[in-house]
Amino acid sequence: MSVRRRFRGGCVALFGAWVILAGCGASASGDAETDAGAGVGGGGAGGGAGGLATGGTTGADVGASGASGLLMGGLPADAGPGADASGGTAPDAGEPPRCGGEVGPDPGDPLTIHTTEGPATGRRADGALSWLGLPFAAPPVDALRFAPPAPPACRDALFVAQTFAPKCVQVSRECATGTGGADCAVEGQEDCLYLNVWRPEGAAGDARPRPVLFFIHGGGNAIGSTSEETAPGAVTYDGAALATLTDALVVTAAYRLGPFGFAAHRDLSLPENGGQSGNYGILDQIAALQWVHDNAAALEADAGRVMIFGESAGAVNVCMLLASPLAAGLFGAALMESGGCPAYLPAPVEGTTSQAIAAVGCADAPEGEVACLRAKPAADILRALPPEVVVAGRGATFYQPHVDGHVLPEAPLEAFAGGRANAVPTLIGSNADETAASLPPIPNDAAYEAAVTALVGPLAPAVLEQYPVSRFESPWEAMMRVTTDAKFVCPTRGALRALAAAPNPPTLFRYFYTHRLDNLPRRQPYAQHGIELLFVFQHLMVAGYRPSADETALAAFMGSAWGALAATGDPTPPGGPTWPPFTADGDEHMVLEGGTIAPGAGVRTEDCDFWDSLL
Repeated sequence: MSVRRRFRGGCVALFGAWVILAGCGASASGDAETDAGAGVGGGGAGGGAGGLATGGTTGADVGASGASGLLMGGLPADAGPGADASGGTAPDAGEPPRCGGEVGPDPGDPLTIHTTEGPATGRRADGALSWLGLPFAAPPVDALRFAPPAPPACRDALFVAQTFAPKCVQVSRECATGTGGADCAVEGQEDCLYLNVWRPEGAAGDARPRPVLFFIHGGGNAIGSTSEETAPGAVTYDGAALATLTDALVVTAAYRLGPFGFAAHRDLSLPENGGQSGNYGILDQIAALQWVHDNAAALEADAGRVMIFGESAGAVNVCMLLASPLAAGLFGAALMESGGCPAYLPAPVEGTTSQAIAAVGCADAPEGEVACLRAKPAADILRALPPEVVVAGRGATFYQPHVDGHVLPEAPLEAFAGGRANAVPTLIGSNADETAASLPPIPNDAAYEAAVTALVGPLAPAVLEQYPVSRFESPWEAMMRVTTDAKFVCPTRGALRALAAAPNPPTLFRYFYTHRLDNLPRRQPYAQHGIELLFVFQHLMVAGYRPSADETALAAFMGSAWGALAATGDPTPPGGPTWPPFTADGDEHMVLEGGTIAPGAGVRTEDCDFWDSLL
């Protein structure tokens, strides 16, 4: 909940154990908060841990049976990459798209599946079958730019699903993170709503339904893709090894980013648009989940055992799906890696959208601002006001999920505590040194004090008292702990406590990843933002790295635990150790450290109590 309080002469808005300066006397939805913001991640996987918790309005729940009709518009659909040249027509809205024929595998060819849009063929590699670049929605272009996803086109020809689709249009990482100078390159394309599936090859005739691990990539909701590479030729989220280890399906899905995924505007918030705008990226994820649900028979998947999981901004989006009634019934477990549960008001998102409209030359356009914006090249919109990706600080652009009364009827933490969320077994965790790769040098005590003051303003004396340099090896280490705790570690506890406060809480679990790589030739890295993904996806042997035996065991444990949560609702992997359920008082968790995987109780309790005391 957003709380205003006086603190040493200043007025601040506090949320999710993060701090934002705001003008005194401004209302909760006033312009004074349009510059408030939680930092969103970088380094390939963003995601802010803070967020302005708002009251919001409570909306009626929408069951899974109605989700497709609410999400999918009836606008014409163009054929995307891999579709047959004849295109096709989009099925009627409100029903799962059925284009004729049965949905299921081809009994004579394990690489051919019959989806709700038509047949598709995949490939066999690394012990798994895969289908890459399957369309789950129509290309979001022209009239579908800044609109909910529409159904994909029907097709008669065989769709060759053997290569990744282009990434969603976005600025380069250098532009988003401010490391590339004045040039702002634009990558990808708007026609990008495709997903990828990996399934264990299995024994002949083994057609039993398997659980599904549905992954949402990070990147601050501004950059990133399902085909992102850790090193040249090494796709970070390639699901073959994880699918084989867990005997489950792994799915990765694209979603619209930056202004195309989250811009909100008064002209879009009309009755015919459901009275809301923005959150299109979240609607894309729900549409992808709906597609998996509708195509479970084709994929030999168990639609009742779908686990959503994501890292950084992907974890933030998992939180949104937990809180959204539109996602009800589409997943049975959830996992959040290094991300929190922000709840922005519409005003900051609409403010950023208005800035972009003015910057691109569409303010007060005779044809209407939205019509003007839809006619502009995507690159012009992105360059006019590039989205930012910030792990350790605060951004100034707000292309993020927000409480719109439709996709998000209320702030996620309020929905959790009130028992109005999608109650499923949930695992949430963070890393010990999240912001280590994102901080600038902090050479001395004076620089540390200045950095803290720039970050939290009037709260600096209290923060400096709680985190004195004397506690740490250096001023830089102190700043790393301040930002890591405030943005990631402590909001993890806050989200779990909110879920635990529900009248009938789901089973909850927590992890704390502390491992630093063993065999690098130079300075050991920290347990920084995103490093755990190499263990989850079983991709330790990249760029010539040779993992230690402890690291190989840790990767096997983590992958197996993620799979166990999807399959059973409990992350305890076969052979243990037993993962203790989280309780609000005990803060039980599993420590993920090479050589010392073990349960624990309490993660930086005194420091997190400090952040809680500011609320």
